[in-house]
Amino acid sequence: MSDVDTSRRGLVESLGAVWVSPEDALDVDVLVPCAVGGVLTAGIAGDLRRAAVVGAANNQLDHDATADLLPARGVLRAPDPVVSAGGVIASVAREREGASAREAEERVRGIGARLGALLAASAGAGTTPLHETRRLVRELLPAA
Repeated sequence: MSDVDTSRRGLVESLGAVWVSPEDALDVDVLVPCAVGGVLTAGIAGDLRRAAVVGAANNQLDHDATADLLPARGVLRAPDPVVSAGGVIASVAREREGASAREAEERVRGIGARLGALLAASAGAGTTPLHETRRLVRELLPAA
């Protein structure tokens, strides 16, 4: 396990887990940044190799330009607004629209297909998933 707060190392080890420094934790197939924004910097993007970044932290990138560096490294990044949309979708479905728990869950399960379509569209347009997400928001928001 890893954390940017190195004071948590003792807790990690007390649980029987292995502590890995944040710098060494980047050699993974899937990087999942959660709870801390701005962790994906140009320097970190340069160290990633053939990974996916799928995290729930808001604003994972230090700057939007960092998203442009990832495809050249073979890194696929799922935009955080899509990855963390489940809570919003379920809440709106249940509380505002009166949907059942089952109906809300079905809507949340649709995130995977939407993410797949978004990734395919960004690849087809030769842009990043971040830019495609923003394009879709601009397109869909006036309709909401």
